[in-house]
Formats: sequence, C-alpha cells, structure tokens
Amino acid sequence: MAEGPGQQQAPDDVALLVRRALRVAQVAQELAQQEQSHSPARPAALETLLIDLGLRDLGTLVHAGRCAWLATAVAQALPLPPRFVWVVRAAAVLHDLGKLWVPPRLLLKPGPLTDRQWQLMRRHPELGGDVLSSLPGLAEVKEAVLHHHERFDGRGYPAGLKGDEIPLAARVLAVTDAFDAMTSDRPYRKALPPETALRELVRHAGSQFDPDVVDVFLQVLRQQPPPWWQGRQLALP
Repeated sequence: MAEGPGQQQAPDDVALLVRRALRVAQVAQELAQQEQSHSPARPAALETLLIDLGLRDLGTLVHAGRCAWLATAVAQALPLPPRFVWVVRAAAVLHDLGKLWVPPRLLLKPGPLTDRQWQLMRRHPELGGDVLSSLPGLAEVKEAVLHHHERFDGRGYPAGLKGDEIPLAARVLAVTDAFDAMTSDRPYRKALPPETALRELVRHAGSQFDPDVVDVFLQVLRQQPPPWWQGRQLALP
C-alpha cells in the first residue's frame, strides 16, 4: 500500500526539494531537445536533480520539464499577472510529486492497473498537496497540484470539482499534462502522434478539459511550437 508523507521517510528538507525542483524545467527543456540522440550519458547536474527530486527515471524528469514549458506558455498567453505564471510553472514541475509515495511497480507496470492499484495511483495529487501544504507561499501551487486531475464536467478526482470551481492553474495543467502524457511513451503503450493527441483534447473540451484553455493551448502551439518538435510543422485542429 502506498504510504503518505507522514508514514514513510520523506525528503529531509522538503523546502529544498521544491526550490531545486523549480530548476527542472530549464534542464529538461535542454534534455528534450537532445532526446533524439538517445545518448546514454547523463550530465552530473542531471544526476544531482534526479537524486534531489527522488525521480526514478529520465522520462519523468523530461515530462516535468515539458509540462512546465507548455503550461508556462499557456499561462503567459492569458491576461493574468506574473504571479499566476509562476504558480503554473511551479505546479507543472511539481504535479507528480505525490508519486514519490506510489510504489514503483505501479508506476512502471506494463499492463492495465487493477481497481485497487488504480485507487493507489489516484492518491498522488493528494499526497503531493499534503507535502506542499506545509510550505509557506505555496498555497496556490498546492491547489493546482491537488486538483490537476479534476474534470471540467465534475467527474474527476480527488474532489469532483467542476467548471470554474477548479483552480485555473489546475485547468491549464490538466490540458498540458494530458497532451504530454499522450505524446510520450508509457510502459503500457507507445506515444500518440501530436496531431492525434490534439484531436483528443478538442474532442474532450467541455467534458474533461476547460474549452477556453484548450483554445489557448492550440493558439500557443500555432505561434510558438515547443523546442523538442525541432521545427516540425503539424496540421493543428
């Protein structure tokens, strides 16, 4: 059974964990651009980040960085103050923090999860929120991490919030996290083409995702394609 932060030895200095986690986006953006080379070498700085964050594999680190890049680009496109952009970026880097207390055998399982295993996996937003709730100045980040798996129609978790009840930062993260997850290899499936993933976002806009955030996300990709696309031109919806 997955243990919460109070039941299993957590990082000695969680505040340091968070500060160092915020460096992941810059490092992972560089890694994403180099990913096509499939180089086995890992710079010393990367090894340090992996140890600091307790991450188990390079894919998790790259996912955090890609989510941070995508979510930050969306946040910057919204008419909101710089503080919101910072909150979104921090939440994107830390959104899977709670998975430190999910057994690796579940995270890396090549097949479907059982109902019991899925219940454990679904706890990760709450576990991450519990860690962040103890840190000053991160209340908005904590709320975004806690609610990034809510659905716009109210059928998400952990609280079943819907529509504007879901913090806007969490609604941004829901879109960008889902897109990067769909376009990345997972133990149980191969990555979807970006065009297919974007069609899925559009298809579920208004049910799973905030339709306004999906629209802004598409606009961002048209104007500023992610660096790891390496100039690839896509037929966007």
